[in-house]
Amino acid sequence: MPAKARNNKTPMWQTLLAVAFWVAVWQGLAVCIGHNGLFLATPPQTVQTLWRLLPTADFWHRVGFSALRILTGFVLAVTVGLLLGACGARWRWFGTLVGPVMQLIRAMPVASFVILALLWVSPFIWMLTTSFSATTFGDDMASLLPRLPLTLDNFRDAWNSADWLSLYANTIIFTFGTFFVQLLTITTAGYVFACHEFRGKQTLFLLFLVQLMIMPVVMMVPNMLTLKTFGLLNTLIGVMMPYFTSAFGVFLMRKAFLAIPKELEEAALMEGCSWWQVLFRVLLPMSWPSVLAFATVSITYHWNEYLWPLMMLNDPDKQVLTVGLVSFAMGAESGGQWGTIGAGTLMVCLPLMLAFILFQKQFLRSFGFSGIK
Repeated sequence: MPAKARNNKTPMWQTLLAVAFWVAVWQGLAVCIGHNGLFLATPPQTVQTLWRLLPTADFWHRVGFSALRILTGFVLAVTVGLLLGACGARWRWFGTLVGPVMQLIRAMPVASFVILALLWVSPFIWMLTTSFSATTFGDDMASLLPRLPLTLDNFRDAWNSADWLSLYANTIIFTFGTFFVQLLTITTAGYVFACHEFRGKQTLFLLFLVQLMIMPVVMMVPNMLTLKTFGLLNTLIGVMMPYFTSAFGVFLMRKAFLAIPKELEEAALMEGCSWWQVLFRVLLPMSWPSVLAFATVSITYHWNEYLWPLMMLNDPDKQVLTVGLVSFAMGAESGGQWGTIGAGTLMVCLPLMLAFILFQKQFLRSFGFSGIK
């Protein structure tokens, strides 16, 4: 048994080689996208900065303070938990006494979500009532109740304040164009990771998952520099390109394909189907809940995208709904035209709201089947 355990132990040189590999990857990424440490510092820069901070008292003060808070919280939690558990086991009356408090603490996350939901709904109710109110500026402007008489003039003024047909068209092209390209890339990548074996498969898949840990805002400037090289600034295709693949989508479709019996793919191949026929005629229809779940996430995200189109699009004829809404809302805000702003915001949100109301059962069922919680 000890000999077997020794044989299973990873040699030191393999561990050092793995560390050296990831340090080299770190260095390569920093050289490619780091921009002299602005986005990602190189390993030497990191070591130099750490070496410069080590002798300073402020550095150790911050480290010690953070460690002390973590350790204090852990010790207090363990101490209180042990005392309450011991007292509850020793005296039944004590367990009965603190039982309601424990139930209340367990229910606190649910209650917190209810409160957050109410806080989230109140601005929407105010926007809805303000959109149909004739007077939106006065002592009762913060009221959630509609101010009589009701009117549709705010929607007419909002419609005349911007080229909504162009904004809707650009948003639909950006949102659904991105989704259809994503659908092609995530299904093919998910199929390869789920149904094929090749050297470096797990490493490549882990690199895909690393993208989930990188915030999109971090990559905006590098993406702009890349698109500028290809002459795609101020174009809808340039806005769409950074989203043409999705690590979350690849992970989701791989999970869906792994849940399908391997015998179905083998039977389709024996019947003469090519790999793309197996994918799009056998596996993809059986993974429809996962596709619908990803479609919900992707379309909602890109429909509400604001910062990236704002940075990329300078031509008013190419702007999307969120950018156009902010442009005309800034002018309306100076005049206190809150009814017009509310009506315009409702016009932006209305398509997604109607889609969710009409297909909410399908959406919720797809999230349940796909395993997204």
